[in-house]
Amino acid sequence: MATAMSIQAVYEHGLLRPLQPLFLPERAQVYVIVVPSEPQQPPVEERLRQMHARADEWLAHQPQDAVRAPRPLSPATRAKLDAELDQLLAEVDASMGDVPDETITALVNEAAHAVRHGA
Repeated sequence: MATAMSIQAVYEHGLLRPLQPLFLPERAQVYVIVVPSEPQQPPVEERLRQMHARADEWLAHQPQDAVRAPRPLSPATRAKLDAELDQLLAEVDASMGDVPDETITALVNEAAHAVRHGA
C-alpha cells in the first residue's frame, strides 16, 4: 500500500490542481478528502469600504422621506463622533471578526427594522 500524503491544491474550472508534484503513476486512482483552507479576511479598511458601499446601496433603495438630511455638525462634535465611531468599529471588528457577512447583514437589517418600528 502506498504512503498517504497531504497536499494543497487549487480548484479551477472543475478540476483540483495540486500545488506540488505528485509522485504517482499516470492514471493512478486516489481517494481525496477536501478540506477548504481558511478564507483570507480582507483588511479592516476594505471590509469598512464594503460595508459603506452596502449601506449606500441600501439607502439608495429607501423611500425619500425615510432618510432625513443630517443637521450640520460643528468640527468639535464631528471629531468626537468620529473618535467614538472608530472605537465602536474596532470593538465590533474584534468581537465579530469571524462572523460571516450574511450574519452581520441580518443583524444590521434587524436593528434597522427595530429603529424604524420603535422596538
